[in-house]
Amino acid sequence: MNRNSHDGNVSPIQVEEIAIIDKCINDGDVVFDVGAFHGDWSNSLSAVRDCSIHLFEASPEAYSVLSSSSTPSAALNHAVVSDHTGNAEFYAYRDKPRLSSIYRRRSVEAQVMPSGFDTFTVPSIRLDDYWSRDRGLINFLKIDVEGAEYDVLRGANDLLRQGVVDFFQFEYSGTFEDAGTSLKLVFYYLRRLGYCLYQVKGQEFSEIPEFHEQLEDFQYTNYLAVNERHRKRFKGETPRISIQFSELDNLATSANGVIHIGAHEGVEVEQYRRQRLDPIVLIEANPKHASNLEILYGHESDVRVVGKAISDHTGVADFNIASNDQSSSLLNLKTHAVLYPNIKYTDKIKVETTTLDQCIFSLFPNEEDQKKLNFLVMDIQGAELMALRGGRGVLANIDAIQTEVNFDELYQSCGQVWEIDQFLEEEGFVRFKTDTPFDRSWGDALYVRRPIVTNSTIGRLGRFGNQIFQYLFLRCHSQDMGFRFENTPWVGDEIFDIQPGVEKTQSGLREIRQVKFSTDECDILNSTDRLSNANLEGFFQYNTQIYKSHRSNIHKEFSFKNEFAERAELIKSVLDAQDGITVGIHLRRGDYGKRIFFIAPTEWYLEWLYSLKEIYSAITIYLASDEVESLASSFHEFRVLTARDFGPTSQPMPGFFDDFAALTLCDRLAISNSTFSFAAAMLNNCCKEFLRPDLASKGLIKFDPWSAEPLLRDEVAEDHGTEFLKR
Repeated sequence: MNRNSHDGNVSPIQVEEIAIIDKCINDGDVVFDVGAFHGDWSNSLSAVRDCSIHLFEASPEAYSVLSSSSTPSAALNHAVVSDHTGNAEFYAYRDKPRLSSIYRRRSVEAQVMPSGFDTFTVPSIRLDDYWSRDRGLINFLKIDVEGAEYDVLRGANDLLRQGVVDFFQFEYSGTFEDAGTSLKLVFYYLRRLGYCLYQVKGQEFSEIPEFHEQLEDFQYTNYLAVNERHRKRFKGETPRISIQFSELDNLATSANGVIHIGAHEGVEVEQYRRQRLDPIVLIEANPKHASNLEILYGHESDVRVVGKAISDHTGVADFNIASNDQSSSLLNLKTHAVLYPNIKYTDKIKVETTTLDQCIFSLFPNEEDQKKLNFLVMDIQGAELMALRGGRGVLANIDAIQTEVNFDELYQSCGQVWEIDQFLEEEGFVRFKTDTPFDRSWGDALYVRRPIVTNSTIGRLGRFGNQIFQYLFLRCHSQDMGFRFENTPWVGDEIFDIQPGVEKTQSGLREIRQVKFSTDECDILNSTDRLSNANLEGFFQYNTQIYKSHRSNIHKEFSFKNEFAERAELIKSVLDAQDGITVGIHLRRGDYGKRIFFIAPTEWYLEWLYSLKEIYSAITIYLASDEVESLASSFHEFRVLTARDFGPTSQPMPGFFDDFAALTLCDRLAISNSTFSFAAAMLNNCCKEFLRPDLASKGLIKFDPWSAEPLLRDEVAEDHGTEFLKR
């Protein structure tokens, strides 16, 4: 839709997009245009901003136009941006090329696109694979991918978690419904990764602090996500930086004693005392301030004052005194001089330098006293990385670090935030919160010792299929957030190449339990809390699209091992030896027949098999069931295999293994309303069609095992007649 731009000319982009550009994008920014189409948005941006632009477009026709119309300096990529790197199927609509996507627009195809679509296999790439944090920030990400927005974000999980992306905009409409995703899913995912969401109408930006169901109306709306470090400046709040004790409480991390490097005038001492921190170590390089601190606190039993500069070596160094005093540093000014031209160095003095390790270990020779100092605060104007490199011994006792960080080279050769991230990750920390209220180029960051999440009930809550989903959530959530994880032993430890359970998971963590089952209602999935340092308990049978970005790694980790791999190879050889296609059918009977666990009529499966028989001359059924003997005769028109056809096992194995392995290897699959066979479907790499029984449809329906609820919960057997109940 054309709208008037701010210069009075007709603009090919919307007024909301113009408002976002005006508010969020500056000259020199790195900008990604995902779903660039013919380049209208990026060309409009180039007319008012001098940016480094990366363009992504999947449609061959649109990419051809884009190639001829984009600015010469733009980086062009003929690819789908998604949650995996490889290939993707792309639907190019003939009537409405702008609506082309990796998802079909089934809700509007008949009405507005009667000419249909062409399909193409196009390259697919994750932004995590395209860009890395050491290349710097992505200042702005524009996403226009007709329903695949969640896929784009999932493929950028690491960049988002690390705060590499400052702002991004996306469109919301019926495309989300066609793609089987929701604004709610996106909202909570982004909040956990540290982004605030704004609805943009005209030139108005309205923050959405909490999600309300009326937002899920699938009506066209523009949204803007803002990294939390920009939130105060974006809202025009009074800038301030404070010690993040409330965040430490949220993380269940306790500060006992503190080391404050760059203590300046010691104004934080009373705050430390209110938090009952003891000891308090104040380190200051400026002799004037160090002397004052000694006068104020030298006689106090809980405070130690050190008048030295902390560096990566001992000796003597030049210390630059700034006109505003607070910008004094061991390093020379660089972009700081451009950003704050009124601040200059007025003097240079010699100061004694020491390492953090030497300083603390000489002050506290007793190891137990050293361990009390578990909180580190640094405000030393670009010298943070130097201090950290000389403090690896002290860092072993530290649980949290709050430090000033630079997103630009404000001081010559200063450690920038990505370098500090990498160093501290190697020491076992993750950056958890960042705040840049004064300027986007610098601020404070809170690092915490890499949090852990556990599940102490795997192996005791539910059976095999349920346990797979408990492990999946724990593993995927921890990777999304950059955490560690532990779980108690379960049968999967023997079968799969996964991280094995431990007899006793870490204690003292907060307990968080899943209360409701459905994806829309569950309090754990729909939480803004990052769920760190917590024991998570529940079934976690969420819509599997939250796991899809982990698909390749899940397949690797859930590969069979040892004697189970050998048994699976034997099963595969038997199935491969059959003529035609192999069709896996899972029928639960003995423990089914109530509530959502209904008896699925055999006739539903036979009707589907007859339709296959019209296409394929040879069909072999693999029947997995707890009542094989009574059910096999129902499929007498087909060749039927069961676990007995694989012969005895050479070693004792769980009785369900042959069925599970076979279901992961069949060419077609029709399951029960069961997590057991749904999990097998997720691990099946060769299957061409997946079906499951649906009470509402009174038959089998197709499903995507990587974008569906593991169990259908909307209907119950008792409402549909005795044929679905236990006999």
